[in-house]
Amino acid sequence: MESGARKTPDLLIRGGILLDPETGRQRRADLLIRGGRIVGIAESIEADDVPVYDATGKFISPGWMDMHVHLREPGQEHKETIETGCRAAAFGGFTAVACMPNTDPPIHTRDVVEFVIERGRRTPVDVHPIACVSKNREGKELTEMADLVEGGAVAFSDDGSPVQHGGLMRRALEYASMLDRAIINHMEDLTLNPHGHMHEGVVSTRLGVPGIPPVAEEVMVARDLILAEYTGGHVHVAHISTARSVELVRQAKARGVRVTAEVCPHHFTLTDEAVERTGFSTNTKMHPPLRTAADIAAIKEGLRDGTIDAICTDHAPHASFEKEVEFIEAPFGSSVWRRPGADRSRADRAGRADRGRGGLQADGGPASHPAPSRAPTGRRRTGQPDHLRHDHALGFRGAAYPLEEPEHTVPRRGTGRARLGHLQPGLVRAPGALNLLVVRHGAIAKCPSTEGLQRKGHERPCTASACRRGLRRRVAGA
Repeated sequence: MESGARKTPDLLIRGGILLDPETGRQRRADLLIRGGRIVGIAESIEADDVPVYDATGKFISPGWMDMHVHLREPGQEHKETIETGCRAAAFGGFTAVACMPNTDPPIHTRDVVEFVIERGRRTPVDVHPIACVSKNREGKELTEMADLVEGGAVAFSDDGSPVQHGGLMRRALEYASMLDRAIINHMEDLTLNPHGHMHEGVVSTRLGVPGIPPVAEEVMVARDLILAEYTGGHVHVAHISTARSVELVRQAKARGVRVTAEVCPHHFTLTDEAVERTGFSTNTKMHPPLRTAADIAAIKEGLRDGTIDAICTDHAPHASFEKEVEFIEAPFGSSVWRRPGADRSRADRAGRADRGRGGLQADGGPASHPAPSRAPTGRRRTGQPDHLRHDHALGFRGAAYPLEEPEHTVPRRGTGRARLGHLQPGLVRAPGALNLLVVRHGAIAKCPSTEGLQRKGHERPCTASACRRGLRRRVAGA
């Protein structure tokens, strides 16, 4: 990190419940932080020269990794920037993110990959760019995949623009397998969904809203699983949302196909009835759409039995003027980074008792990245090496974030559930550091080491006039 928040002052965290994602165990322990490093972990630590924070009854976890986010930069800075997105991620307990390439220009050349990585180094969060499968995400011609990997790309996807051409998808899987990278496809046959806005079913019929049929996803999942089996490539199913898709992945794994899958919290907590219940709130307009209770039950079972490998957010912010329109006119997506305790409890209710798997849970483990190998990460130990991560650099490199009061949220751009407020987290950021997140009853507890930190002022929410002025300045500057 080249700039950003300050290091956490020396601090003794006493009596917390330490979560170990490698073993699935938890134990009471004290943690001593000096000079921005965890220097001691033991059942009891005495240190008279540092402040003490009583973490009794609170959980302490390593930093979390979100493998599917949209940071919007370059080109869509009125929605989000890498800086504001990473600050929101850090506030939510995420110390690493993998960002999708649907920017402007797309992440389809090495210079854009390196630009994203360089911007990410200025933040307290590790940013891992996912590059395009096809040039300009048009689905016509493959990108220079080897060059993109050399520049730092960790996977390939045309997310938001499903790869429709079967021949192109086959070649992408073949080339990606030689580079030991996964293809993350947005699973949707667009010919089966020309103009849908929500799940096609009883609710969409009652509301008179054009629907997106589940078969549009399932047909594409089936095609890509067959291609992965034929080529030996690794396909990753992005934001799985239907019961049949889960079953297709389960059967493919049983056959030995190199497939992994992810799910978003809203796809196992909300149904399409939320659209009606909220009076067409545009924050319920997701892509893929919110499905049915039967789909939620199948997704939860997929999480329980390991069919689904990761939980991620699909954080997709938009400017307020873009979402504050009629439901039909609004873009898909919403800002979904929130306090992690809430997401952890949702994951627990879905049956994920082991905190060592899933992008929203306690490690950067095998479930939270698209790489096929499964190197161990997440164990807490003093002097932990900075490079302890997966082969595709999608593990966590941690930091400690003593956060402010729960009612405050990180200043950021884009619309979503979080309120604008202020945050200046104290930050442990050094080789061997871990992310310490103190949570109780689903809320982030105040840490005394934040009291002396400088507070930033509020950022204004994005308004139509402000965005237009910004756009005019960028056009004039160009």
